[in-house]
Amino acid sequence: MTDAEWKMVRPLLPVPTWLRGRGGQPEAYCHRAMLDAVRYLVDNGIKRRAMPGDFPPWDRVDRVNTDESLRPQPQSLMLTFLGDQVLGRDVCVYSGSIIGVFARAGVDEQATRSTLTRMVNRGLLRRQREGRRMYFGLTEHSAAVLRDGERRIWQTGAVNREWDGNWTLLGFSLP
Repeated sequence: MTDAEWKMVRPLLPVPTWLRGRGGQPEAYCHRAMLDAVRYLVDNGIKRRAMPGDFPPWDRVDRVNTDESLRPQPQSLMLTFLGDQVLGRDVCVYSGSIIGVFARAGVDEQATRSTLTRMVNRGLLRRQREGRRMYFGLTEHSAAVLRDGERRIWQTGAVNREWDGNWTLLGFSLP
């Protein structure tokens, strides 16, 4: 990364917690070196373990490259999933099915169960037991929230219904 690129990118990076006085220890590797390694990995499409020796260790680079903060939160995923599958239908979904779907999205079973419990406590989901099985469905409140989101996206201008069929393509690269 050139000095000019670093000058542009550095202010965009989060301030480490130890510099904000919130504990932790200084990083063992410079942010610039980590970004160089991620760029090298993406640009060359190599295996992480085959990184050149002058970059930080591959496991450190991998943590930077797969930022957990960019993943959707379980409650947001739950509302999206149930809104897509259940909204407008008076049905409930078996908890085992929800756990299976969320496992494929990288959310472990305990986090999924906690999310279900929290959302029931917040009035966003209703719980229904049939024998030993537990089923979950949308409440009137969560259905209203999802319908409002649907209205905002599809009816108030986020989607251009008067599209002329032409695309505008924007491309850029950093030197």
